[in-house]
Amino acid sequence: MINNIFERISTEAYNIMYLRNRRTLTPEDIQKAVYLLLPGKLAKYAVAFGSEAVHRYVNSYAPCTSLIKSRGK
Repeated sequence: MINNIFERISTEAYNIMYLRNRRTLTPEDIQKAVYLLLPGKLAKYAVAFGSEAVHRYVNSYAPCTSLIKSRGK
């Protein structure tokens, strides 16, 4: 079941990307695919949790400037 949903979302996101004449799949393409395929609140929560996960992932690789500044003193 999860693989089926993943396949449907990825296929729809690819179609959105293709229709916009782009070669790079963006998070917005995936979000739009989720909104098209999942019902109401489920889509809303899926996008919210997905955005939160991406945000945490990106921030986990940001350099810790407070440590760099304290070592420089």
